[in-house]
Formats: sequence, C-alpha cells, structure tokens
Amino acid sequence: MNNENLEKLLSKQKNCLEDLEDSLSIDFKLVWNKRMIDDEYFKYYVETCLKMLENKDLSKDPQIKQSIFTILEFVMKEHSNSLKNIQIKLINLIYEEEKIVEPIADFIIKAYKSDKTNMTKLATTTLTMLVNFAMEKTNVNNESQAIKNTKEFLSKASENIPKLFYINLSAFIPLYDSEVTFPLFTNFSNFYEKSLKNEFM
Repeated sequence: MNNENLEKLLSKQKNCLEDLEDSLSIDFKLVWNKRMIDDEYFKYYVETCLKMLENKDLSKDPQIKQSIFTILEFVMKEHSNSLKNIQIKLINLIYEEEKIVEPIADFIIKAYKSDKTNMTKLATTTLTMLVNFAMEKTNVNNESQAIKNTKEFLSKASENIPKLFYINLSAFIPLYDSEVTFPLFTNFSNFYEKSLKNEFM
C-alpha cells in the first residue's frame, strides 16, 4: 500500500474512532428494552479500541490515544466486568506485539495518573498480572520475545510512574526463583533504582 492510500485509510479509521467516542454521549438506556446494556455492546467498544492500539501508525497519534483512553475509561465506569478482559488483552499484546509495547505503556502510565479510581486500578493490577503471567512461562526460547517486551514495558513504566513500582515491590520478588523470569529480576534492580530516583527527585 502506497503512502497516499495509507494516509486515506488511517484518516478513515481515525474518523471512525472519533464517531465511536461521540456515541458515548448517547443515553442508550432510554431506547434499550431491558434498560441494561449487555456485554456484547461494551465488547464492541473494547475490541475496536484494542484493534486501534495494534496499529502502530494510529497509536502514535496523541488524539487517537486520548480517544482510546476516553472510551476504555467510559466502558470500565459503566461496565466494571470489562476490567479483567481489558487487562488480559493488553498483557497478551505486550507479550506478542513488540511494535505496540510503547503505546500500551503510555496508556498504562496515563491510566495510573488519572484521577479516576477504576483507571488507577487498571494500571496497578495490570502491572501485577503482567508479572504473574510471566511467572507461568516455562520455555525460555519460545518466550524470549515476551520477556524482551516485558522488560521494555517495565523500563518505560518505571521511569514515568515510579510510585507504582515501589508500592508493589512484593510482586516482583518471586521473579528471582524462576529460570524464565530471572532475566527480568536481574533488570529489576535497575527499574527500582529508576523508580526511587524519579519519585524523590
């Protein structure tokens, strides 16, 4: 695909996401028969946002990242059951997609700095779940890219939201006992040092 066609496609995708964000202002409960919006409705919003995150060109756009943040924040506010689903998908993307580790880290950083409790909870529990999931890996060779991506994520997060790291120090200690995750532990001293330095500077 040439640059001109790519720009047109990205423009259309961006417009679709903006329309999706605008639709949040509609009170669908007024026209919903059961007055309770079902899971599939919220799933559409979540899946669309996560697909947008997978697009490296789109995820670089500050406006797009803000729209994704706004939509996911709304979904978690209206449908708290979506939290775990969003976390698992983000973690899987961190393990599998090297190119979008940075945008996801940016999203988690923004979530932690939010004044919304559900967003700070998303950041905190995603971090601890990421470490716990890493502990479950059993093959170093097969999971080497996942470990590399996790290192990149933790490194960027520790520089920007250090408090999240030192208040969750206990979550990282088990990394020392795992052959697969030991490379993460050997780098954790650097992450923790960054956290303390950035928090108290």
